[in-house]
Amino acid sequence: MSAEPTKYPKSVLDSVLSENGPMPAARFGIRLQAFFFDWVFIGMLAAILVRLIIPHFFPSAIVESNNWLDDFAEWIAQDGLTKNIPMPQWSEDFAITMAFSQLLVFGIFWLYFTVSDTFFSGYTFGKSICRLRTVSTVTMKKPAFMSSVARGGLKALAMFSPLILLVTIA
Repeated sequence: MSAEPTKYPKSVLDSVLSENGPMPAARFGIRLQAFFFDWVFIGMLAAILVRLIIPHFFPSAIVESNNWLDDFAEWIAQDGLTKNIPMPQWSEDFAITMAFSQLLVFGIFWLYFTVSDTFFSGYTFGKSICRLRTVSTVTMKKPAFMSSVARGGLKALAMFSPLILLVTIA
């Protein structure tokens, strides 16, 4: 009977990030949980900032928003979808306001992840709750700035895309 040959990792990184290594990669579920915590945290922060910034740049936005919401509620009460009643439309000014606020929220999301990865050693609010951290696979330390910018942009797109879909459908 011959003994099975010992399996050696292909690289040092494989041994470090392996299941039995000193720094195993996080499972998908815990990453998703950290992502959710970040999404909730940034969503609340962005809502507060948008509520403070939008009235400054677009003073009539709150009134137009309330008017549109009243029209929309009336459309729902009339069962407009099944009766083929056209849905209330945004005014051009309100559409510009909404586009500006979406860009503002996207920028907040992107900046949050970039700053967290760069200046807080790879920790975000969600990652710190779940005891996770972003590390460079080259240096095993916090990621480089440009890497953080790219990762932050991709995460912002991933977090922001459901909001774009909701606005597009409505």
